[in-house]
Amino acid sequence: YFVASKFHRMYLDANRPPEIAYEHPGAKPVDDAYRGTLARYCLEVQKRFGRGVVLDLHGQGSAKDTVFRGTQNGSTVE
Repeated sequence: YFVASKFHRMYLDANRPPEIAYEHPGAKPVDDAYRGTLARYCLEVQKRFGRGVVLDLHGQGSAKDTVFRGTQNGSTVE
């Protein structure tokens, strides 16, 4: 499964909760479609395989040539 966004993170940050992911109300349908597709695929993977891994890949500008692994303070990775 592969979900790719074509929106710029300057306008919509899908890593944030929906209530703070965007400012312009026109971004809501895009956010809903992205999150809905991701949720649907996650359910399909769970039904088919029992579990899965979500990889969220995107650029960042704070540290050149560095890859960060987000773990929500360790809660998502043991």
